[in-house]
Amino acid sequence: MTCHDVSGVLAERPLTALVGNQRGEVEAHLAQCAGCCGVAESVDGITRMSVPPSLFTPKEIAPVRPMPPRIWFVGVAFVVPLVLAVLGVWWKGAYGWNVLPGESATLYALLGIAAMVALTLGFYRQFKPGARDTIDGRAAMAVLLLGFVAFAAVEFGWHPKAEGVLGSAWRCLSFGVEIAAGAALALLSWARQGFAPNPRSAAYWTGALASMAGMIGLAIHCPNLELSHLLMGHASVILVASCLVAWAARGLFGLR
Repeated sequence: MTCHDVSGVLAERPLTALVGNQRGEVEAHLAQCAGCCGVAESVDGITRMSVPPSLFTPKEIAPVRPMPPRIWFVGVAFVVPLVLAVLGVWWKGAYGWNVLPGESATLYALLGIAAMVALTLGFYRQFKPGARDTIDGRAAMAVLLLGFVAFAAVEFGWHPKAEGVLGSAWRCLSFGVEIAAGAALALLSWARQGFAPNPRSAAYWTGALASMAGMIGLAIHCPNLELSHLLMGHASVILVASCLVAWAARGLFGLR
């Protein structure tokens, strides 16, 4: 064997790992070549070198906790706004649901459930590792807002009262945002089970889903079905709650 042949063999495996005729030939060459003998000792020393585990597993990196199964994650996210809406209505009283015409109530309920399902699935995708963020949270908020405005414009008339318009709108807006804020805190806490590749979008998705709690609570609580009131006091809950949650999430949960 030449020095070149021995170097090629030792580059692939140390001397102690060689077997059979190959090892015998290498050892015969090493007995006559001091240079190759030094190379063999260096290779053998490297293979026996102990590497501290901390080199590969730094202490500051905590193990990743697996995300809950999709049905469990989505189920909790779907139920939280409903629970907060029920608590809000229990707190303020249910005065408005019976005022809705039967067809309008049915349509509102179906559209509300569809919106909840879509927002919940979108919320899940925002925090699922590896999921592609295909729809920005601000777009989801805008679609929800425009959908409610279109529903209110078709179903209810425009006959504002001269007095108390702003006052009643403010009462509904504040009530709806209070419910949405509670739902948002619960949703953001639950969202920490996952990871947000696009935190800003995730915050708006959370705000839009949380605003549904306020919208559902207002639909059951408020008996005022006049269009200007619905736009100022109810639809604005979506905009205010979504933006408020997006702002708060940056400081409280690091979603930037």
